[in-house]
Amino acid sequence: MGRKRYSETFKINSVQLLEQGNRTQQALASELGISVLTLGQWKRRHGDAVVQARFAEGKKGRNAGSPVATAFECARLQRELNYMTRQRDILKKALGIFSQQPPPSTR
Repeated sequence: MGRKRYSETFKINSVQLLEQGNRTQQALASELGISVLTLGQWKRRHGDAVVQARFAEGKKGRNAGSPVATAFECARLQRELNYMTRQRDILKKALGIFSQQPPPSTR
């Protein structure tokens, strides 16, 4: 018999239930019919999606300004800043290369 497959939505919803803190990881895993290890893997893999969903709700006014939402937004902005900084540096180098005078011809 093969392994049972679960949808990504089911996994994310399971992690959300775990994050609510109403049940222990052991109790929730037992209730869902999965192993504690599986639930832990889902938490590691999908925890960011849960935080992102909470942040999206927070932007709508529900949990606005919560520490989790603020931390998530800060991390997202830091990643975006790093990406944009790399892009700027690449463009500066390209501009420097294209603005150089070509070497004199040997002909």
